[in-house]
Amino acid sequence: MEQMTKYFVSAIRFLLRAICYIYRSIYGWFIHYSIQSCGKNITVWPRIKIYGGNNINIGKNVIIRKNTTIAAQVRYHNQQFSPTITIEDNVDLGEHCFITAINEIIIGEGTTTGRMVTITDNSHGDTTIENMKKNIPERILFSKGRVCIGKKVWIGDKATILPNVTIGDGAIIGANAVVSKDIPPYCIAAGNPARIIKNLNNG
Repeated sequence: MEQMTKYFVSAIRFLLRAICYIYRSIYGWFIHYSIQSCGKNITVWPRIKIYGGNNINIGKNVIIRKNTTIAAQVRYHNQQFSPTITIEDNVDLGEHCFITAINEIIIGEGTTTGRMVTITDNSHGDTTIENMKKNIPERILFSKGRVCIGKKVWIGDKATILPNVTIGDGAIIGANAVVSKDIPPYCIAAGNPARIIKNLNNG
C-alpha cells in the first residue's frame, strides 16, 4: 500500500511538471510572436503581462518570472510615444517586476533582478504648480531620459530604478534602493536615495 502511494504521488508530480512545461512552452510561444523580436530559449513563467509588444526586444536565454509586467507605453490619453524596451541575452527578471517605458529602457546582458523591482523612464508629469493641481490620472506622462542598465548587474528585491539613470557594468544595487542618479561600473549602491557604499574598482 505504501509503495502504491509513493508511485501515485510520483505520477502526480510528473504530471504537474509536464503540465507546467507545456504551459510555459505555449506561453513562451505566445510571447515570442507578440513582441518585435525574441531570441531562442526564453523561459516565461505564469501571469506575465506584455504591453506594446511591437516596441519590445528580448534576447536569448532570458527568464521572465511570474507576475512580471513589461509595458512599452505607446499611448496615454491624448499623448503618443515611440518607446523601446531592450532586454539583452541571459537576463533573469524576478517575480512581480514592473518595467515601463515611454522613452527607452535597456537591460544589459547577464543582468539579474530580485523580486518586485521597478524600472521606469517616466512619471506622471513635471513638478510645476499647474500640473500638480490636476488629478494624478489627468497629468501627462513625462520622461526625464532613458534608463540604461549595464551588463551583469545585480538588482536586489524591491529596488526602484528611476528615469535618466545609467547603471554601469557589474554594479550591485541593494534591496529597497531607489536609484535616481548614475551608478558607475563595479560599484555597490544602497539606500534611498541610492548612494555608493563601495567602489570595487578601488580594490
